[in-house]
Amino acid sequence: MKYCNYLLLFYIVATYLYAHEISKLGQMLGYNDLSAIGEVKANMEDLNAKMNPLIKQMYKVVTAASYIHSLIFANNIFLAKSHFKKEWRHLIPFLCTVVITLASGGRLNIFKVMVGLILVSYLILRESSNWKKLYIQKMLKIGLPLGIGFVFLFSAVSLIVKNNASQRDKIETFEYISYYAGSPIQVFNLKVEEGRHKWEYNRFGNYTFTGLYSMLGLGDDIKAEKIGSGMVYLGGNSNKAGNAQTVFGSAYLDFGPLGMAIFIFLSYFLFGRYYYKFIVCSYSSYTRNKRLLVYVYCYVSIIALAFYDNCYWILLSNTGIFTLLVLLIMYWFYFKKLLIKKKNN
Repeated sequence: MKYCNYLLLFYIVATYLYAHEISKLGQMLGYNDLSAIGEVKANMEDLNAKMNPLIKQMYKVVTAASYIHSLIFANNIFLAKSHFKKEWRHLIPFLCTVVITLASGGRLNIFKVMVGLILVSYLILRESSNWKKLYIQKMLKIGLPLGIGFVFLFSAVSLIVKNNASQRDKIETFEYISYYAGSPIQVFNLKVEEGRHKWEYNRFGNYTFTGLYSMLGLGDDIKAEKIGSGMVYLGGNSNKAGNAQTVFGSAYLDFGPLGMAIFIFLSYFLFGRYYYKFIVCSYSSYTRNKRLLVYVYCYVSIIALAFYDNCYWILLSNTGIFTLLVLLIMYWFYFKKLLIKKKNN
């Protein structure tokens, strides 16, 4: 691939410029250490106009590059049988995405690109066996260390992204993770007990399609001020509250029990249909690999649905849709303009 090293250098520079921009905004708020990240995140609505718009878009570009280079990495390792020492450079955009996400005060995007790297590697690995082998043990060796690393990173970063100093008390890693993974069940349980009438909005599908409504600029539902962020006190010894409400919560409050069942069925049916029609038993080509990247990009919502919340807002939002568009444009640029018509490097 032509200019590959120059592109990788560009992503490194873009990541540095983004982190430097966040640092400058933090200094404007009077913070010169890592706590600036949390403060900038909390005040981003006010600081948005002061951030360089070109540098701001580097978040999407670097994220899209992570997916593309994960595909190139997996293709070269498992199909072209190249050596890791030669191909490790394609992991640079993944590492840049980790850094740029941390600089933004987020963590979800790290989970997205990590799932993307694991999933695309698994699918290309299966393709290398003509889809005859599952390679479960091999993928556990790759995915488990990445997953454990993310768990500890997720917990450690929580001390940075909190904008209130009193919230930065040290929390045990597994206590923190169990809160995020377990609290949605209790939140959903409490909202069912209190009844839909207390939490439902007047607008159709407000919880399920909140990102879409925001993207269309339709503003808040008339009951938004009364309902607030949807936080509920969890009770017991936790002394915590939460608003994530499992995969069932949003659909239940929006559509009722029957509507919830239909919505969940359609969600998994459509993802499964796409997977078996376009991915399984398919082989590398321009069109197949584009479909593969779209699937991998969207798949994180299915993963998050399993334990956290209705995460369609990840996709149906300005950032989600525009990042997907950037990904598709960059994919075309990489494989129609930069690819040398010989063996891929």
